[in-house]
Order: sequence, then structure tokens, then C-alpha cells
Amino acid sequence: MKVLFVCTGNTCRSPMAEALLNLVAKENEVYVDVKSAGIFALDGDRASKGAKLALRDRADLSKHRARTLDYDLMQWADLVFVMTQSQINRIIAEYDEFQEKVYLLHQFASDIDKDVEDPFGGSVDLYKMVRDEIEEAVNKIVHKL
Repeated sequence: MKVLFVCTGNTCRSPMAEALLNLVAKENEVYVDVKSAGIFALDGDRASKGAKLALRDRADLSKHRARTLDYDLMQWADLVFVMTQSQINRIIAEYDEFQEKVYLLHQFASDIDKDVEDPFGGSVDLYKMVRDEIEEAVNKIVHKL
């Protein structure tokens, strides 16, 4: 299964989700190939300091480099998880042929229409809240795969 996480800049939520899915899948002996991207990413940007600190005890984001969502990534993925409804709208407007594999993270995990807040520029505590929220969703997704 090839999973793509998408957020805005690919420096906070989607890299955290990528790292957490890799970790949880390994713990549960589920094979997944995971990538992340951003709708408005600046290619090569590093993960935010808050994301690195929030995952410090679980995963290492020091080697993460942001990448912009493109056609090849959309084609590669079996499932595409986004953090907000507006991101779904943006992706479907640009890549409508892939709309059947694009899901709001919480909608797929828990059947709840809820966005994942962007912690960019926020406190480490906010990043940790977002990390916990994403990890809960990722755990549910692993059990669905």
C-alpha cells in the first residue's frame, strides 16, 4: 500500500504523519510505503522546529525535505490523506482524475469531518497536540489497511 500525506507546506503535519505511519505500521507489522508533500511547499525546506521537537522521542525528522505535490506523486499513491477540507478541494480541482483516492485524514480514520489544525508558528504544546491527533488517526488507519 502506497500512502501519501499532504498538507500546506510539508514542514509540519504531513511529515509528522509520514513518520508516525512508518512507526505504527512497523510496530503492527503492516507494510506501507509512505511519502508526504505540500500543496504550496518550497522544495527542500526542512521540517519545522516544532515538528522535530514534538516527534523527538518517536521519530527523527532531521533528514526531511519538503516537496511540492505533483502529478507523479498523485499517480504513485494508493491513498492520499489531507489535513483539511480546503486541501481536498484544491487537490480535486487540480487532479480530478485521482479524487477517488483522496480523503480527509479524520474522515477516513474515524468517519468524522474534522480538519487537523496547522500548528505552524505555534507552541511546542500545540505541535504535540497535533502530533497526538495525527497518531490517533494513523493508528486507526493501520488497523483498516
